[in-house]
Amino acid sequence: MIRKAITFFILIILVINTGNVFAQSEEIMMQMIDMGKPAAEHENLKQFVGQWNMESKVWMSPDGDPVTTYGKLESRLILGGRFLLSHAKGESFG
Repeated sequence: MIRKAITFFILIILVINTGNVFAQSEEIMMQMIDMGKPAAEHENLKQFVGQWNMESKVWMSPDGDPVTTYGKLESRLILGGRFLLSHAKGESFG
């Protein structure tokens, strides 16, 4: 009889604490969602959005002439303005 009472008491404690854990988890999740929203720093990414012409110079040796390559770059914001995605297309070494 005492064993059943102890088991029942432990079960009641677990059920009560489970409710607290779920409430805490929901509060933590809401905090994480708020922290994941774009901030003022994300506004700086907007200056890189658009289409760009690329020019790159590579020196094969310190005293040699550079090899110049050209291309195009297109950048856009993704995932609600959190990240900048860039696609570059060009030729390398002729």
